Order: sequence, then C-alpha cells, then structure tokens
Amino acid sequence: MFCSNCGAMLEEDALFCPDCGEKIENEAPVMAEGPVVTEAPVPVEEPVPAEEPAPTEEPAPVTKTARKKPHIALRILLQFISFVLCVCLTAGLLAAAVLADVHILTSKGGISKIISALFTSPTSAAPRPIAGAVGGHLSLPDMGEIEIPDEILTGGGDQDSVNALIRFLYETLQERSEEPLPITEEQLQTFVEKSTVTDYLSEKLAGYAEDFINGTENTTITTEEVMGLLEENKALIQSEFGVEITPEMKQQITATVDKMVVEQDISSTIRDQVNTTVEDMLTGGEESPAPGSMNLQQLRSFLQFISSDYLLYAAAACCLALILLLCLANFYNVPAGLTWSAVPAIVLGIILSLPLAAVQLLPQALTAMIPNLALVIQLAGSFAGAIAPIHYGLLGLGVVLLVASIVWRCVRASVRKKAAVA
Repeated sequence: MFCSNCGAMLEEDALFCPDCGEKIENEAPVMAEGPVVTEAPVPVEEPVPAEEPAPTEEPAPVTKTARKKPHIALRILLQFISFVLCVCLTAGLLAAAVLADVHILTSKGGISKIISALFTSPTSAAPRPIAGAVGGHLSLPDMGEIEIPDEILTGGGDQDSVNALIRFLYETLQERSEEPLPITEEQLQTFVEKSTVTDYLSEKLAGYAEDFINGTENTTITTEEVMGLLEENKALIQSEFGVEITPEMKQQITATVDKMVVEQDISSTIRDQVNTTVEDMLTGGEESPAPGSMNLQQLRSFLQFISSDYLLYAAAACCLALILLLCLANFYNVPAGLTWSAVPAIVLGIILSLPLAAVQLLPQALTAMIPNLALVIQLAGSFAGAIAPIHYGLLGLGVVLLVASIVWRCVRASVRKKAAVA
C-alpha cells in the first residue's frame, strides 16, 4: 500500500502517511498471497521527435585492376616490329614447307611413288596387236646390246613418254624376234599393272635417281632378283598370256637375263646414261657450254644442299625463333604474339592445302575440265599423299596457335575478374 500523495509505503492499517501526513481515505485492496511485486512509477517523458533513418550506402562498384602496359609510343614501335617479324615468319614457313616437300620428293620413297604413277597411268597409244596365237611356247630372242632411250631416264612430260619403258621393251622384243610376238602391247601394259614388276621397277629407278643426287652407286640389278620376280608372277603370266613357264624356258630366260645383267653390266650402263643425259640437258649438247651454265657436279651439289636434313632443320629452327620473338615483342600481352604467329601459318596452310585437296578429292573433275593436263593431275595426285602432311600440318599449326591465344585470353580474363571480386 502506497501513499497517493508522496508514494511512500504505508502499513495496512495506517490512517495517515508518516511522511507527508496525508490522510488515507480508502483501504488498500486485499493482496493475493505470495511476494508483493511493486512497480516503480513510470515517469512521464516528453515526446522526442523521431530521427530520420540514415540512408543505406550502396556497395561500391568493383573496379578492374588496370594492366600495366608500356607507354603508347613503345607499344606502337613493338607492333611495327611484330608486323616485320610476321612477314619474316611467312617467308620462313613457306621456305620450310618447300624444303620439306623437296626433301620428301627427292627421297627414295617419294621418287618411287612418282614412278609408280607413271607406270600405272593409262597409255595414250593404241594397242598394236601382232599376229600370232597367245599361249604355248614363248621363245626369247637374243637381246644383244641394249641402249635405253633418254625419255625413260628423264621421265618426259607427255603421256606417250609415260609408258616409254614398256613400249621400249615391247618394240625391242618385236625387232629382235624372228617370229611375230604372240602378245600385244596392251596385254603387256595390263600385265605390268597387275604384277609386282611395277614395284620392282619403281624401286630400282628411284634408287638410280637417289644415286644420281648423292653421287653413290648403291643400286644394282642382279639375275637372282629378276628370276625371283619371274617366279612371283608365274601364275599371272599363265593367266594373262596363256604361257606356262617350263624348266627349259626358265633356263633360257636365266641365260638371257644373265647376259644382260652381267656381261653388259646393265647397272653401270643405266647409271652412266643417266649422267650423260642430264649433262647434255644442262649443256645443251654442246662441248663448250655457255659461261655461267650449271654442270653436272654443280647440279648434284645443289640438289644435295636443298634436300639435306640440316637445311630443313635450320628452317624449322628459324620459324620457331620467330614465333618466340613475336611473343617477346608482345611481352605485355603474350596471346597477341600467338595471334601474330597464327595468321601466316593459317594463310599459307590454306593456300598450300587447297590444290592438294582438289587433286585428291576431285581428280576426275579436274581431268574433265583440263584434259591436256591429265598426266600432270595424275602425277600430282601420286605425290600429294606424300606431301599432304606438311601442308595440312602447317594449317593445323596455325589453328593450334590461334586456339591457344583465345584460351589464354579467356583464362586471363577469368582470373582477373575473380581477383577483383576478392
């Protein structure tokens, strides 16, 4: 119980407030048992004007860290240097591709492919049948001294010279045979295409060409090789010509081949005639060539130089050094250096690959469009497969460099964005 005037605590039966003396008129209400909870009077406070809420601050935008670049004048100079290096790289890649092509085509495998294409090309001459029945006994004439025509050794450019070797053998047999031959030139051509003779001749002629370039004498023709070739194609001879190779016939053939190979030394004859033919082509058949003209030894040295491994490796090393210099010239933006390197590789790759793709994919269409160049198209198709990896590989190198440049830029942008957010 409290005093209504001063708020002092009063006893239950008090009539006056002991502090202020105020008379207590009303009795205090009966309180429930338990502890008495007293509440202090709440002082009346004057209303305080409400403060305006402070404006919420928006998060500051994330700013990208500026890349450290050289001065604009230095960048212009470096871009000019990059352009010059790009032109040098274009020339270097072209030279490396040409040297790689020459290296492949002057190798034994490349020459063999070209010669195989020459032997398997369709003959332009009409078949010349000779009276006589096919089948039965085949007697070989005495071949005597044989001089191989120049068109076989130099590989002429028209279709008549493509089958020069087959025609030469056929005409030699015809001239030195006392009886008409029981086969036609067309049958001989078909036999050569189906047999392993083409592979053997291609390998030997390619070996002689390689000996000519390197100045060596590694290629030879032996009687055992020729008789082994005859044994391999015995069944084909019987099916095509109706001639069965008997032991007596084999002895006669062995004696004839042995006379050509051993007595006439056909390997040295072919090698000497190749050298003589090429030298006549260089000098024009004159005993005193014009000053400044290339002789046989100079031609051989030049071919050895352009087909050497060291020159090819040096060209490849120069191209690699130019790519590194382009990246160094763009040290503040290395992907740009990769882009500079990719452009010449892609452009040259497309230019060098399109003709090969046309020859490989559309040979018949090209032959129909340009019938006079049918042989050239066939020859191009024969060695296109050999040099295709070089040309297509150059295009692939450019694409790889360009993709690497794009990936580098994307990864770099992602890393920088994450670093700025952090």
